[in-house]
Amino acid sequence: MKLNVYVLYDRIACEFPFTFKAKNDDMAKRVCMSALLSKEQNIMNEDTDDKDIYITGIFDTETGTLTGKERPEFIFHLAEVRAELLAKIRASKAAAGVPSEEGEKADE
Repeated sequence: MKLNVYVLYDRIACEFPFTFKAKNDDMAKRVCMSALLSKEQNIMNEDTDDKDIYITGIFDTETGTLTGKERPEFIFHLAEVRAELLAKIRASKAAAGVPSEEGEKADE
């Protein structure tokens, strides 16, 4: 199987401090949403306005080879994923008749 290799870019630090693999961009977004929902502090749920996700290559799980791109390719802003996640949470709560709580982790 071939997996995309994604990197988190921190625009303030000007570095790529975190990598992860996912089957496609939607799965990468799911990874980010899970990290944003985490109650524990992590690199993705801190300062999301300053971070972006790029794809940097392809990893082949059968051969163990990594094929890199000439340069990282922008995929999405982490802040946009956070906004999408918050909208889903609010819509789900509204549909269930649950009032929104102040200070939700993904909203910080």
